[in-house]
Amino acid sequence: MKHSISVYDIYNILFYIMNFWLLIDCINGFFLANHIGIPLSQIYKIIILGILFIGLAKLKGGISYICIILLYLAVLITHLAINIIKPTIGITLNHIMKFLTTILIYTFIVEYVKVNPYNTYPLIKKILTINTIILVINILLGLLGFGYSAYVEGLGYRGFFYAGNELSGLMTILFPYMLYQTGERYSYKSLKYISSAILFLITAALLGTKTSLLMILLAIIVLPNLSIKLSKLHKLILPLSFVLIIISISIYYLLDYLGLMERWVYFYDKGGIEALLFSGRTDFWAEEKDIILNSGIWQKLLGLGGAQTVEMDPFDSFLNYGYIGVVICYSFYLYLIIKSFLYRKNKIARLVFFINITLISASSIAGHIMFSGMASCFIALINTLIYIPEAIITTRYENKKNSTFLHSQQN
Repeated sequence: MKHSISVYDIYNILFYIMNFWLLIDCINGFFLANHIGIPLSQIYKIIILGILFIGLAKLKGGISYICIILLYLAVLITHLAINIIKPTIGITLNHIMKFLTTILIYTFIVEYVKVNPYNTYPLIKKILTINTIILVINILLGLLGFGYSAYVEGLGYRGFFYAGNELSGLMTILFPYMLYQTGERYSYKSLKYISSAILFLITAALLGTKTSLLMILLAIIVLPNLSIKLSKLHKLILPLSFVLIIISISIYYLLDYLGLMERWVYFYDKGGIEALLFSGRTDFWAEEKDIILNSGIWQKLLGLGGAQTVEMDPFDSFLNYGYIGVVICYSFYLYLIIKSFLYRKNKIARLVFFINITLISASSIAGHIMFSGMASCFIALINTLIYIPEAIITTRYENKKNSTFLHSQQN
């Protein structure tokens, strides 16, 4: 008698292989640095997509969901083939699948989380923790001379991550989560929390992006106040201000030592605060916008494709996928923001809401978040946490299998 793979088996496989999400990217970056032509990351992501499609097909309504995605892709490919003079269909599909992967992982995992939070939270926590460790170690290895520089001038460190411009988004998701876990478990005044905060700040400073530094500083300020009463908030203002001053001075000298302050001063002298914040990205958009705005109706509706980027996600969405693409992308993220806000009575939902807001803000300034192959998994996973009761997150539970879910979801 043939044994049919169950949806529970698929969840187990997916949770297991997602532990290696960033490790695969590191190894892939090492291969590229040494001119080894093995597309390990692409093979890994294709396997993930295959698992997701098989898993979704086993859920109620999953096949309809897959058909909608395939229909959109078919329309997009047809549009590129007919309306674009030099269509880059392969590059475009690779680009759009980074965004669609976020939706697919979220849609598949969230169904299991809702009915089986006891089992899923330890697995999600493990994935987020392992990948945070891999991220931090990679950046710190740069101090020993391993890996790539963050900028062409040789400034900053990004370890063996080839897509270094996606690391700010990763830090915006993973570091606040780990700080939250540490603060809730040991208190926000504990040495472990303070040490973790300093480690993450140093890691962000070594990467050398304004976005990552700003978002981590913001997280350090906001996280201890997620559940604090307003009446007690004034007591923290003085000590928090003192700590931030000390941290800011330390970060300044570290950035100056790394040569990054000089780079930032250059942008400020070139165009003031706007140039400092956007690092010339508004100039990129000024050059590209005339092309699509002067194109035909189909190009405006469905975009130009080709994975074009001005390093600001709203404009990248429009350039590549037109008005329809902008609506699709921001409808999904608006859905995540609204959901995390509606569940705000759950403390971790407030964390997720904070992360979602910072992600959207960061994507508008520095891009490489909505279409990030590295961040897609973690955006999806972090947003499933709003459905996990707070007691499970703060207390250790024995893993339980929910057989009712397994039977009800299989075809």
